Amino acid sequence: MGGGKGDDKKKKKGKSNFVSYVSNFALQYNLTSASIALQFMDPSMNDGQGWQAPGWVSYTLLGIVFVGAMVGMTGMGYIGDLLGKRIGMLLTLGLMVIGCLTSALLAWGSVQSIYIVLVISRFIIGVGAGGVFPLSAAKSSESAGDGEHSGRKVGLSGLALELSRVISIQLLYIIYLSLHLSILI
Repeated sequence: MGGGKGDDKKKKKGKSNFVSYVSNFALQYNLTSASIALQFMDPSMNDGQGWQAPGWVSYTLLGIVFVGAMVGMTGMGYIGDLLGKRIGMLLTLGLMVIGCLTSALLAWGSVQSIYIVLVISRFIIGVGAGGVFPLSAAKSSESAGDGEHSGRKVGLSGLALELSRVISIQLLYIIYLSLHLSILI
């Protein structure tokens, strides 16, 4: 009974859905945790300790990721149609990794240069994040088998977005408690 072509198709579809779910989780977790990190960098939130951000930073740093997402939604969706959804998803996830690594490894120097690197990195992350939406929705929809409703597959992919928000907020709470408890000790 097992090991036929039908079983191989189900395994492949399951892998396809898993990548979509994890991609959506990583995307939203990244966006949420980056916004939380900005709060920790703000001197007014840290008893005067932190980097005094130039005036242009607050709105630019939060908004540039959405500009990148718009570029990614259209550009990476087109690339997915042109080269295939698998290659498109690899490219979009690669952009997210590059954006994360540049913000982690290249943000040094003056306060101005740190924030410029962070803005560029957030744009790259945004392009990758924007590409996840159309590619994961298309992969989830196409992976629905006979008799399955494709909307349910896409909806489960969206559930990963919400789950990552909850986890991000829980981690923020844990960090907040640990900082305040270490001050008391």
